[in-house]
Amino acid sequence: MLVFSRKELYKRKDVQKLLNALKEGKINRITPKFILEEGLRYLDAEEITNLFKENVKTVLEELVEDGILVKELLETRLACPKCGSLKASLKLVCPACNSPSIKKGEAVEHVACGHVDFETVFKTPEGGMICLKCNSPISRDEDYRRLGFLYKCLVCGEFSKTPRRILTCGECESEYNEDNGIPFEVYGYSVNESRKEIIEVESLDLSPVIKNLRTSFWEAETSVILKGKSGLEHPFTLMSYRPGSKNTEETNIMVDVVFEKNGVDEVSVISFFSKILDFNVKHAVLVGVPSVSEEAKRLGESYRISVLECSKMEEVVETLWNTIKPIVEEEASKTFMEVAGILETSQALKNLLKEEPQDIAKP
Repeated sequence: MLVFSRKELYKRKDVQKLLNALKEGKINRITPKFILEEGLRYLDAEEITNLFKENVKTVLEELVEDGILVKELLETRLACPKCGSLKASLKLVCPACNSPSIKKGEAVEHVACGHVDFETVFKTPEGGMICLKCNSPISRDEDYRRLGFLYKCLVCGEFSKTPRRILTCGECESEYNEDNGIPFEVYGYSVNESRKEIIEVESLDLSPVIKNLRTSFWEAETSVILKGKSGLEHPFTLMSYRPGSKNTEETNIMVDVVFEKNGVDEVSVISFFSKILDFNVKHAVLVGVPSVSEEAKRLGESYRISVLECSKMEEVVETLWNTIKPIVEEEASKTFMEVAGILETSQALKNLLKEEPQDIAKP
């Protein structure tokens, strides 16, 4: 049984937008994109939440901590050891003399003398091949051996298959390599399948109900934790009352929204009833999603609890307001009659005071 709680995290508009996008399937997996001038950005999440870069990362990590999202290591990049930037360019240098003047080409070896150079160097203007070391013509395939693509240092002449790699930071221009660069783990985020029901519940937005109540001059609070007559604290989805009457029996409305995958049963009704017994509550409303058993409805009726059934969370706001609205209107009517009675009494007193005193005849 999941009761709508709306932790502080879930009350934030940015988190609400992200939860709704996940619930509606607009995004299933949140992965970063590397932008040269800005580094790693979670663009989809930024667009949905209207947050930027590090703020989005903070939200994602908070949802991971709360179990809503799981994060997966996608790759590890190297960051600059001096400034931490991921912006870098790769420079290749000769492993023998550290010169950056190296060139890549397809190399061949003259079998007879062992000379190695690029194939283009062996070729003659006439289209043949000749070894520049021993000046021997190369006319047969057996005279040379192909070595594949190699790097040649133009300073010391050394050939190598794997030149040294040096990274130059695009921010501070420091040079570093794989040995002294800082590993930077890049993560993607996806919905925790075992916690999808929580997204369903916590993405509920009751602000339209709150707005309607306040327009009707009622106070309303969501995700409240109240101390009962017993001294115990109880959480409720919503509490509403007329200004100045928070703790009176005549006006309090207590609401719980409960999500139960297999349907809300008597256990949820009993749990809710045990909570409202600890308070002075006139109107108790329990909303069950996605279904409510007939036994639970009957039990709710015997406990004087309005048990509502919604097939999905999107129906909760309208269903709840349609139930609360008559209560609000009835209380408004009572208030009007009370005010009218007070005004009428006040006017009668004024009229009485205005009447001139009558003379009393002397004997």
